[in-house]
Amino acid sequence: MGANLHGIELMIDVFMRLDKANPDGVNREELIRECEAQKLDAEQVNKWMEPFGMKTIRMDEFCNQFGFNLKEMILEEVERASARSGEAPKLSEDIELISTTMSMTKQVEITEKFKTLVGESGEDESKAGLIPKKMKEYLDETFEHGWQVVMVEGKYWMHFSHEPFTSLQFRYNDYICLVWRTPEN
Repeated sequence: MGANLHGIELMIDVFMRLDKANPDGVNREELIRECEAQKLDAEQVNKWMEPFGMKTIRMDEFCNQFGFNLKEMILEEVERASARSGEAPKLSEDIELISTTMSMTKQVEITEKFKTLVGESGEDESKAGLIPKKMKEYLDETFEHGWQVVMVEGKYWMHFSHEPFTSLQFRYNDYICLVWRTPEN
């Protein structure tokens, strides 16, 4: 199962693909056409694009308009291009991906950290209970603050909001790990 992009995340992904191909900026009309080809609601896309009066949209303008961190978006663009070209690392075979919007590079990094923490806890349930705390500390230090971490055994149902490209749900052994980042403000 790959990334489950929709709404603004899908629009951002389309923008990044076009930006990678056009370093001088993305043509506004081409972005709208590509978003519509991806079955995004034309009215919503036009609403998102309304503030951009110019014909070409640069990445810094795009990020500024939507309140995204430019460095994070540039890194995301590079990681997604790497995945499209087949150069990104692969998830370990013992990881079952449930749902994600993250780049493959981040998925691998986060799932490997989780596996390490599970291994360190061994069979000790009191140590296993510390895994979400340690995972949150790791995520906050590595990828900026604002991460939420839930670790469960068995079934779960969720509905939540998160910053673009910062949601990952996966199973490893008996555990299901759910991580996502929310805005700090």
